[in-house]
Amino acid sequence: MAQAQGFNIGLILGPIEVGVVVASCLFGCAVVQTYVYYKRFLKDNWKIKALVNHPTALQIPHLLCVVATMWTMSTTHYGEPQTLNYLPDSTVAAVILSAPITFPVHAFFVYRLYRLAEDRILPAICLLMAFVRLAFNLTLGITGIQMRNSIEYEQHWSWMITAVLVTTAACDLTIAGALCYHLGAKRQVGIKR
Repeated sequence: MAQAQGFNIGLILGPIEVGVVVASCLFGCAVVQTYVYYKRFLKDNWKIKALVNHPTALQIPHLLCVVATMWTMSTTHYGEPQTLNYLPDSTVAAVILSAPITFPVHAFFVYRLYRLAEDRILPAICLLMAFVRLAFNLTLGITGIQMRNSIEYEQHWSWMITAVLVTTAACDLTIAGALCYHLGAKRQVGIKR
């Protein structure tokens, strides 16, 4: 029972359960940050407020999908290791939901970088990475609807899964590094705000 047609159950269910706990904690942090934002910045433009609300609102169904995936894999199908070969609907929904959560956040910070940077090439590269991540993420979600066998899915799309993870990390690190650099440079010039 420890193996299910190429799957080690411990290597599948363990990370899912740890991931759900971490995701729940991070969701709690996001809710607190959203609450603090709305309390402190009452006069912000409604567009910025909507942009803050958008990811938080979408993270609720995303977290529910992740919890449903864990429940399905560890409780509903307990003792049926062969079911680990098939992606639950909630997994596919979570993959699809992560695209509209991440893209507006990347786009907002790229816009901030665009406003701070003298050079327009780096913001353009970051925006391109954000678009690539969005397209790949949606592709993975849509193909997950059609291809339900998780072993075949991983074998066929492993390059794109890796590309999504690498592109996301590269985009995040590039934006964060560039913003830190430009904000530090502006402070030295005398702009403190």
